Amino acid sequence: MIRRLKTDIIFHLRKRPVTFAGSCCCLCGVLIILIVLYQESREVHKKVVSDAILMKSDQKTRIVKDKEAINIFIIVCKQKQGDQLSVAEESARQVIQAATLLKTIYFLTDSDVNVIILNNDVEVFSRIRGQLEEWEMSIGQHFRVSSRKVFYPPGLREMQNMFRVCATARLFMHEMLPNIDSGIFLDTDIILMDDIQNLQDHFQKFNPAQIMGMAAVEPHYSNVQHVEHYGPPGVGLNAGVILMNLTRMRLMSGGGFTGTVRYIFAKHQSYLPLADQDILNAIYGSSPWYLYELPCSWNYIVWQCREDLYSESNPRSWIGKNQCPDSALNGVSLLHGVSVAFFTNLELIFRTIFEYWTKFQMRHQSLLDSSRDIRLLIRSLVDREDDASLCAKVPGIEDMIVKRLEKVLEHRRKSENYSK
Repeated sequence: MIRRLKTDIIFHLRKRPVTFAGSCCCLCGVLIILIVLYQESREVHKKVVSDAILMKSDQKTRIVKDKEAINIFIIVCKQKQGDQLSVAEESARQVIQAATLLKTIYFLTDSDVNVIILNNDVEVFSRIRGQLEEWEMSIGQHFRVSSRKVFYPPGLREMQNMFRVCATARLFMHEMLPNIDSGIFLDTDIILMDDIQNLQDHFQKFNPAQIMGMAAVEPHYSNVQHVEHYGPPGVGLNAGVILMNLTRMRLMSGGGFTGTVRYIFAKHQSYLPLADQDILNAIYGSSPWYLYELPCSWNYIVWQCREDLYSESNPRSWIGKNQCPDSALNGVSLLHGVSVAFFTNLELIFRTIFEYWTKFQMRHQSLLDSSRDIRLLIRSLVDREDDASLCAKVPGIEDMIVKRLEKVLEHRRKSENYSK
C-alpha cells in the first residue's frame, strides 16, 4: 500500500505543472504516507511486545516444568532365606536406614518429592511409612510415598539374589516404571547434607547422549582385573547414587538398556562379585559417552576419608587423606555409609551423624541448629587421641561435612525472616 501511494504521487508530480493546488496535493500525499507508516510501526511494536510477553511466559512455563516433583527411587527387599534372627535384623536395619534417608530429604528441601519404594513385600513398605508417620512427617501433597513391586525381565530372574536380594533391580528401573521419564536412585544407607534439588539440577547438565549420572569414588576397582571400570585407574563407579534418564535407557541402541545388561551379564557372570555395580562399570568402562560423571561430593563414601580395604595395593590411600577434592572446596552433599558403616564402629563420624538424624525430632529440636550440633559431634571425635575415627584425622573434616548443610540452613533462615 505504501509503495502504491509513493508511485501515485511521483506520477502526479511528473505529469502536471506544479501549482498551489498541486503542492497541496503533494503535501497531503506525504502526510498520508506518514500516517500509514506510523500505524504500521505501532502494529510492529505491538507484535514485538506480544512476542516478548509470550517468550517470558514460555520461560516461566519452562521454569515451572524444571521444578516439577523430584522422583526418588529406593529398593528395600525382604530377605526370605537364612537364619530367622539375621533376617529380622537385616530387615529392621533396611527400614530404619530408608526412613532416616527420607527424613533428611524431607527436612532439607522445599521442592515437591515423589518417593517410589520398590519392594518384594508390601509389609516392608508399610513399616517404612509407619516410621515416617511416627516421626510426624507430613506425607501427602508435597512429599508423596508410594509402593511398587520389584520384577525382573524374562530370562534374568537369576540376578535377583546376586550380592544382596534385589540389589540388581536398579538396572531395570526403566522397565518397572514405564511412565516415568527420569529420577534419582538412592541406596538406603545414605544421609543427605544438602538440598536434593541441587542433585536434581545435574540432569540439566546431561548432553544428548548421556543416560545416567554416577560418581567415580569406588576404590574396590584398584584390585579388579577381570572387568572394565569407569574412572581414573583404580577408581570405579559406585552404584549407590544414580541419576537415571529412564526414557533414554528405554531407547538405548542394542535392545534398550536391558539388552546391554543381558550382554554384560552373559559375558562376565562368572566374575561379578558386586553384581549391578560391576555391570554398570563394565558398560560405562567400554562406552563412557553414555555417562555423566557426578562430583564425588554427591557420593561421599567411607573410603573417601580413611584408608580403604585395599590400602596395601592402593598408593592413593593413607590416614588423614581426603580422596574427594571437590568436598574440600564445596563441602559434602551426601554421606554414603557403605560397608554397614551406620551400624558398626567402622567409621564413627558416619555412624554418629546417622544416629543424630535418626533421633532428630522437629517438635523438640530446631532444624536450624542441626549444623551446629553435628559440628560439635564431629569435633568431639576429632579431639580424641585414639584411632576410633580415622576420618577424624583428615584436616578440616568438620568444615567439609557441614559446609553444604550450613548453606541450606542459612537460605532457610533468610527465607523464614523474609516471610515474617
